[in-house]
Amino acid sequence: MPIVESEGNVLFVSRNRAMIYAMGYDDVKQAYLADPISLLASHIVSGVVDCALQKAEEASDANRYWIVRDDGTITIGIMIINQDVVAFVRWETDGDVWSLCVDGSNAAFAA
Repeated sequence: MPIVESEGNVLFVSRNRAMIYAMGYDDVKQAYLADPISLLASHIVSGVVDCALQKAEEASDANRYWIVRDDGTITIGIMIINQDVVAFVRWETDGDVWSLCVDGSNAAFAA
């Protein structure tokens, strides 16, 4: 799975492909901490096969973390991590999705 940076945190998928973590440095504990950010959305995040981060384009926008699941569905994470705002929702498509990417112009494409 691709590992991406968002707002000073590193986002990665767990080894069993069922949880999304955000890892950042904690100045108080002087250590890197990895916190599960998809804990309450495990029913729509499990079975991750691909993912990509689409950065916010405006100050009033949020980053979007696109997740492709092994059943062909897409889950999208809307995130402002530094304000503890994380919401995962299903994304409706006309068919099964196998892969997804965000290009250099910040546009998301699915195959």
